[in-house]
Amino acid sequence: MIAKQILAFGAVALGLTATGAQAADVLNAGTGAPYRLTTTAYAQTFDGLKSITSDPTPADALPAGWQTFERGPGANRTYQFGTSGSNTAGVWSFGLGTDRALGGHTSPDVSLIYIGAIFENGLGTAIDSLAIGYTGEQWQKGYNRATLSFQYSLDATSINDGTWLSFTPLNFTAPNSAAYTGSRFGITQTNGNAAAYRTPVNGVIDGLTIGAGSTFGIRWVLGDIDPAGVTSDDGLGIDDLRLTASVAAVPEPATWAMMILGMGAVGFAMRSPRRRARGRATPASSTAALPA
Repeated sequence: MIAKQILAFGAVALGLTATGAQAADVLNAGTGAPYRLTTTAYAQTFDGLKSITSDPTPADALPAGWQTFERGPGANRTYQFGTSGSNTAGVWSFGLGTDRALGGHTSPDVSLIYIGAIFENGLGTAIDSLAIGYTGEQWQKGYNRATLSFQYSLDATSINDGTWLSFTPLNFTAPNSAAYTGSRFGITQTNGNAAAYRTPVNGVIDGLTIGAGSTFGIRWVLGDIDPAGVTSDDGLGIDDLRLTASVAAVPEPATWAMMILGMGAVGFAMRSPRRRARGRATPASSTAALPA
């Protein structure tokens, strides 16, 4: 009996371990610090990502401020690199040669992927809108048509914490919608630089108040379309990102001086007639007696 109880306890423990492995969350925090915006325009081509085995760049190196996140038993800090001629799920550095795109594809082994960045407002004044543009690229044709869903956050310190809001105009869905004719498990390598496999995406997020020194985040979410694992998913990436921050206009010192002088002159002009009319003013509540 005791032996059976020990075996049962061991089985439960193994089950918990397996469950824990399936739920593994791994964040690659990159440099570990947000990217500080000191100009209103920001651009990222991702061409510094590792591209081939002989490239000395580490397979977890990311641009400043950028992070990746994976969930699942196959999750790790590193990304795959090449042109996605592989069923290996996870974050990918896609591309031909040194022209790279950051993205990935999912499976039950890596069922959730985030790619994104955390920024600090170093402009010295509040940001009231963000104009974002990028090129969405498809580097793998799978059985399932996938979408990179865009989200932003005004309180996150990393791409897997805080509150995130969806903004669908910046989503990217695989442009090749043709039915996949190969194996349900298979993939076909595609050229994300070809017109048929790339889409320009643009949008403006307005109504913001991101104070000086505050942080904000952007990210793209890729989830497993088929958790049962009987089909394959598209491989998608982002390239040539452009972000432009709009700030409230701040008057120049000379403009402030003119405004102050102008308000002073108006105040003086309004005050003088009231002084001359003093003594003749009639209370607004007074009424004249009507004849009988």
